Amino acid sequence: INSFDNYKLKAIYYPCKNSSKTMIWVHGYTSHAERESAFPSLFYRSLGYNVLIPYLRAHDISQGKCISFGALESKDLLLWVNKVNEINKQGSIIIHGLSMGGGVALFACNKEMENVKAIIADAPSTSIRDFFNNVSKEVFKEEGEKVAMYAIKRFEKEFNVNIDDYNAINVVKDSKYPI
Repeated sequence: INSFDNYKLKAIYYPCKNSSKTMIWVHGYTSHAERESAFPSLFYRSLGYNVLIPYLRAHDISQGKCISFGALESKDLLLWVNKVNEINKQGSIIIHGLSMGGGVALFACNKEMENVKAIIADAPSTSIRDFFNNVSKEVFKEEGEKVAMYAIKRFEKEFNVNIDDYNAINVVKDSKYPI
């Protein structure tokens, strides 16, 4: 697919014969999508699901300059849902995300996604702000708070987002799907 900001994003699709159910597996931060999804994919295939494994932007075979910790990847997920619906118009979709992929799934949970029936958020990130704060404190110790503030401002400018819109605790309150 082409992302909203014109990157070519790739995925691997494993169809399951005569199935109208699809699992979209969303990998974690810097993970290799196919390797990370090996066991879950086999499990879902054994249950009769088609499996779509997108490579998130700036990961392996998908284009992109930067990882946005779910801010832009959640928008890409909406496009992947549309792609699955092109393949199987009357099917049902479950989204399963792990780690950062769980955050990606949660950041999309308040959006209308045709045929999505449920979201599984496995060890999701809670918010992008928390990520910056935690990493900055761990790496930069006393200067961590200042570094996090700078990083957050730079992040918001670079990706044209309000970082507080990507807080899973707040977003799930308006979820349109069981999680």
